Amino acid sequence: MQALRKTDSYKLRTVDMSKLKAFVENNFPQGSPLQVVFIGEDDLLSAEAFLAKLPIWLKLIRFSSVS
Repeated sequence: MQALRKTDSYKLRTVDMSKLKAFVENNFPQGSPLQVVFIGEDDLLSAEAFLAKLPIWLKLIRFSSVS
């Protein structure tokens, strides 16, 4: 078996979004920007995609709490 390089093993990691999506659905107002964005997400995201989207989600949380 060939050893995985760090970049290869990083790409194989996934994040299960189902619990986070349920949390957003139950704790944010219906139609809030964060809820709309999360509904469209797949239940499984690569770790790379999750980390790339995280700053946007954090901004939407701040936006939702100000409104």
